[in-house]
Amino acid sequence: MDYKKAILNILLDKYEKSTAYITSRRGGRRIMLKLSSSQFPYYNIEDTDKKDFINSIIEDLAKKDIIGYEWLRFEEGNIIEKIWLNFDNIDEAYKEIGRIPKKKTVKDIACLIDDMQGNIACDWIKLFLDDAKAELNTKKKIPKFLSENISETKDFLKALIHIDAKGDEEILERVFSIQCFGDSKYFERNIRKKLIR
Repeated sequence: MDYKKAILNILLDKYEKSTAYITSRRGGRRIMLKLSSSQFPYYNIEDTDKKDFINSIIEDLAKKDIIGYEWLRFEEGNIIEKIWLNFDNIDEAYKEIGRIPKKKTVKDIACLIDDMQGNIACDWIKLFLDDAKAELNTKKKIPKFLSENISETKDFLKALIHIDAKGDEEILERVFSIQCFGDSKYFERNIRKKLIR
């Protein structure tokens, strides 16, 4: 198991749900992980080799100033009690594990919507795009019918553009899928369920 990735993913997931993420304000409450908690069951103080290995990963991340940590009282140098993200080096935490920052994904999706919004005539699509944009801008999160996977979101938006372009013309689903994606079943497999919801 990649413990470094597991630790930073837990901390970054917590960060992306926090007020600090939405407001971009540093300070306030720390984004913290208690190693003895159920959130990180891999830190087994009975398994000395594993515990020491995880300690070395944490100490290395602390040297890079990505996280801070605190030893358990009376167990300094032996058992780490808690770790937290260093707000000043959030970008380094993402880079350390090759994770794309959620803010970048949110910004990329907002740009995709901006690029298409002016060309849409259909009222319900306009309303959906306005709502999606508002959620991206205010909550800094990806609306539930879109995906963090940019390629999936592009396909969903591409389907909306094609629906808008066809106007009132009726087209068989498979024909639409071929016209839009070059695959007769792609729409049915990947887009239809989200679009109906």
